[in-house]
Order: sequence, then structure tokens, then C-alpha cells
Amino acid sequence: MLVLIPQTVDEKPFTLNLLEKLIKKPKEKEASRFAFYSDDVNNEPGENPIENSYWILMTKDVIPGSLEKTYEEQKKLVEEKGTGVYALPSAIEAAASILMHYFKTDEHLYGQDPWNSFTRCQEKVKEDPWPVAIGGFYREELRVAYLSDSHCGVAAARKF
Repeated sequence: MLVLIPQTVDEKPFTLNLLEKLIKKPKEKEASRFAFYSDDVNNEPGENPIENSYWILMTKDVIPGSLEKTYEEQKKLVEEKGTGVYALPSAIEAAASILMHYFKTDEHLYGQDPWNSFTRCQEKVKEDPWPVAIGGFYREELRVAYLSDSHCGVAAARKF
């Protein structure tokens, strides 16, 4: 899926925290929210603004074979399969891509069918060994957490 990651929205810097506020009051769909959005994620990557607008092309599901692997193995898998042009998505790239696809199509990517599917992202929180994970999208709740769970695979993303 191809999604614009804007520098600003309504003249405010685009951050994960702003995205959370925006999805609570969408113009045409039912409200969504972030579930399991911890203070650690809210404070660290949640406040990181986008420096310049860009487009992101992200896979609609985790890369086959990326489940039940360590974070380092998953990063290597993306580098190898993506031939150096794809990388792990950032938390805001994953959340914005999944949500914008939903608002356009009503399709819950990274959802609960056939299982709770998550992509690990680039950001780690504090000294936790696991990065932020985005997914488990169900009934207008997108989970934003950090998990060591085997349901965490990885998406591949490319910036334009």
C-alpha cells in the first residue's frame, strides 16, 4: 500500500500522538483508537515529528517466514528480501499505513483474521529488548505496544 506521511496536519507536526487524536474523530468513518498505547511509547516515539513529507510503500501483511524469529533475524530478513531498498517501518509509518488503508477500504490489515498479526517497527522503548509493534487491528482498535510475542512478524517499507 502506498501512503503519504505528511510533515504536518492542520499546521501541527505529524506525530504518532497526533495520529491517535485524529483517528478518534474521523470525518467519514467510526472513531478508532490505539489500544495498549503505553506511556513509554506515547512519550518516546509518540512525540517524534516527521521532518519532511514523503510517500511510504508498505507490505499489506508481514513477510512470509518472519514470525517466531528474533528482532535481529527479522531485520536481516527485510534487508535480504528487500535488496537494500526496503527496511522495517517506523511506528508512525506502520500505524498510518494500516489506518489509511482501513479508512479507504474498510479492510483491517494486520488484524485478527486469521490470527493477531503485528509488525515490529524500528523504534525501541527504554531498555526493553523488543521494539514497538503495530497490529492486532480489530473493531476500530489498533494495538500499539511492544511485544516479544510470536505473532510479531515484520513488514517491509520503502520511502519515496
